[in-house]
Amino acid sequence: MSPSQVSSIPLLHGTRHLQKYNGRPQDPRRNPIRFPPIVDFVATKYTVIMKTMRYVYWQHDNMWLGYLEESPDYWTQGETLDELQENLKDLYQELTSGNIPEVRRVAKLQVS
Repeated sequence: MSPSQVSSIPLLHGTRHLQKYNGRPQDPRRNPIRFPPIVDFVATKYTVIMKTMRYVYWQHDNMWLGYLEESPDYWTQGETLDELQENLKDLYQELTSGNIPEVRRVAKLQVS
C-alpha cells in the first residue's frame, strides 16, 4: 500500500490517526495501537496486601484488654472491642517500627 493510498482511506478525524510504522503511514484499523485496559494497569500498579494477625482479648469490668499473640508482653485496652482493635493496630505499628528496644516475640520451632 502506497502512502497516497493510505491517505485516501476515509478516517473519522482526518489523517491525524495515521500511525508511522517503519517510516510509512499505517491505517489504524489494520494495525490498531494496543493499550492495556486501565483496570489491569491500576490493579497491577496498586496491589494492596492485607496482613492479618491473631490476638488474645477478654473483658475485665467495663474494659476490653488484649495483646498480639506474637508479642504477649505488650498489652493494650479499649472501652469497646473496636477501640481495642484500633489500639492493637497502633501497638503493632510501634512494635514493628523499631522505636521500642528489645521487643520479645513468640515464634514456632520445628523440632522433628
